[in-house]
Amino acid sequence: MSNRKGQIRQDIRRQRRELDRQAKETMDRGIRERLSAAVQACQEGAVYLYASARGEVDTWQWVCKLWEKGVLTAFPRVEGEEIRFYFASGMEDLAPGAMGILEPLPGRCQLALVTDAPVVTPGLAFSLKGDRVGYGKGYYDRFFLREPRHRRIGVAYPFQIRDDLEPEVQDQKIDEIVTPDGVFTCTHSQGRL
Repeated sequence: MSNRKGQIRQDIRRQRRELDRQAKETMDRGIRERLSAAVQACQEGAVYLYASARGEVDTWQWVCKLWEKGVLTAFPRVEGEEIRFYFASGMEDLAPGAMGILEPLPGRCQLALVTDAPVVTPGLAFSLKGDRVGYGKGYYDRFFLREPRHRRIGVAYPFQIRDDLEPEVQDQKIDEIVTPDGVFTCTHSQGRL
């Protein structure tokens, strides 16, 4: 990991911790509204997403609405050095897994094989060029290398959008960033979508 990435991770975590609760809830609501519209525009029957935790954009109200509508939702499960997505239709299908984050229960949830579903992608920082700084394990980079056809959608607070990211060769780009202020198509993906 580069020192620069480490500093960015530290800065963003600090800013998320310092967010006023009411301001966070207002931004989360704006992101959920825009995320619903962005995903609905490309939805082919399934959405891949992550279980928000530790100050991330709160997606749980949105997830519950997707479940109520019967939308197929798939969450990642860490399997060694990889993540694989499994369908979950309610909280009873999820339990703490790697790093204490909710994951689909083994033996209960079906492997998701929709190779072009939109993927709501976590991250600490994003650039409008599609660069992403994740949490440092490379799970999503390896997943997108293995399944490149997914539309990659990052969700972020305004302070998570930065122009000083220095991507490394293994870093996979995202296609869109959803913030409380709007949905931004990343410059690298203009011909890809």
